Amino acid sequence: MQKLWIAVIFAAACAASEQPAQILEAIRQNVIKQLSKSANYTCTEALERSYYRNNGFAMAIHGPEAVAIPKNQLLHDRLRLDVAVSGGKEIYAWHGAGRFSASEVTDIVRRGPISTGQFIGYLSNVFLVAGVSFKYGGKISEGGLDYYRFDFDVPLSASKSQVHASSGYQKVPFHGSFTVRASTLQLATLEVIDAEIPPETNLQSVRTELRYQVARISGRDALIPASFKLQIQDNARVFTVSRGDYSDCREFGSESTLRFAANDPSAQSEASAPPSEEQPLPAGLSLRVALKTEIKDETAWAGDTVEGVLMHAVQIPGSEQTIPKNAVLRGIITRFVTYFEPEKQYDLRIEFRQLAFANRTYRLQALHEPTSADLFPVYGIAVPERILKELRAGSMLIHSKHVRLDKNFTAVWKTVPLDGPG
Repeated sequence: MQKLWIAVIFAAACAASEQPAQILEAIRQNVIKQLSKSANYTCTEALERSYYRNNGFAMAIHGPEAVAIPKNQLLHDRLRLDVAVSGGKEIYAWHGAGRFSASEVTDIVRRGPISTGQFIGYLSNVFLVAGVSFKYGGKISEGGLDYYRFDFDVPLSASKSQVHASSGYQKVPFHGSFTVRASTLQLATLEVIDAEIPPETNLQSVRTELRYQVARISGRDALIPASFKLQIQDNARVFTVSRGDYSDCREFGSESTLRFAANDPSAQSEASAPPSEEQPLPAGLSLRVALKTEIKDETAWAGDTVEGVLMHAVQIPGSEQTIPKNAVLRGIITRFVTYFEPEKQYDLRIEFRQLAFANRTYRLQALHEPTSADLFPVYGIAVPERILKELRAGSMLIHSKHVRLDKNFTAVWKTVPLDGPG
């Protein structure tokens, strides 16, 4: 393996006894060891996102520093995802989906700020790529423990970090700092600040703060994030704060349903393949469904599973097969947003993905069918186009201080093509 030469800039006040070059090399070796020997594993990510609007005058005076100024909350949502780390990749799925794919996380979470790289990307870029410079920041104490701090700078030539722009993803340089426990030289925190963000991204500032832990997974140490905070300020004066934490980290077992794309040479799992008897249902079927899962705003997350039963038998077109009453439908909450303007309301989207009865199982994608009653409580006749778009995509708009969908709540879901809107 080619040796990586790491530039270390010594702080003037650095005590000679602390030997920053040796400390940094030991840290790097720890990271390399833990990344190379970590088991393939999966964790559950709980993510909460809050959106605020900054005062326009404050933005004009303070620019990106206006993130520290009080704001008006616009909306809030929360999501539960599964993330798998395997073969140097981070692979995402809804927590209730039951299987992974090699899709980008943006194919799953299609709106709002989302980031990847917490498990492997940042660590490999900071510690394993040539051209990164470091500056020793001394020893600090926090919570009764001692830490070493280093600042780092990743120039564009060494950066793997990307931000989304109108023309696609663009690479950006970044800088930041990290701390390690003085007693073990294990990574504790990492802060990343994107720099020289292209104007066409509509972003002013992006900052990520991570806390790491060493977890024992199947007898091996794995360096994994414990939590993170992502802060983004855009040019429209909207400031978002995303907070996430990771739990239930474990190695893939025989029951795992890890599935890679067909063109991925590492595709080896047969456990993820749909059951041989599972058939797709055609688009255009109207299914009146009674929920069997209670949904409340205090406890529900996007990514939670939902179950319902069919209230009326449905004939499958072009077939002699009839789906009987009380067939079971299983789905996922794929959107659960609280809006605070113009009044408090909720955007709830439940997508049914599977239908079963007797010994038969069908694949489907069924979205909520909106009615005129969904349109008028807040907006009247002049419904904004963005609201109509959400309704067409399967959202239910709930104009209330709270969401209470009890068991046996009924509504109509309509099947769409399996690659339809989600």
